[in-house]
Amino acid sequence: MVENSRNKNLKLGIIFMIISTLGFSFMQIFVKLTSGKFTLMQQVFMRNFVMLIICAIYILIRGSSFLGEKRNRKLLLMRSAFGYMGVIFNFML
Repeated sequence: MVENSRNKNLKLGIIFMIISTLGFSFMQIFVKLTSGKFTLMQQVFMRNFVMLIICAIYILIRGSSFLGEKRNRKLLLMRSAFGYMGVIFNFML
């Protein structure tokens, strides 16, 4: 029984990794295709806006708080800041 659950989790993890890889690949393709038409900040805004919609739907479905648990807010803020910088640096390349 435990082994069966472990195999299911492994398969699910692999599927999510493939979906994530495809998502980042498509994002990179669209960044390259739109680099001459839109400014860096417009690209970052649109990417983050799409992610905001996806995350908001997930949070509403789970019934979680948009700000996270109080004890994790400092870490969430740091993660957001570093993620934002990472997206900007990724789009600059």
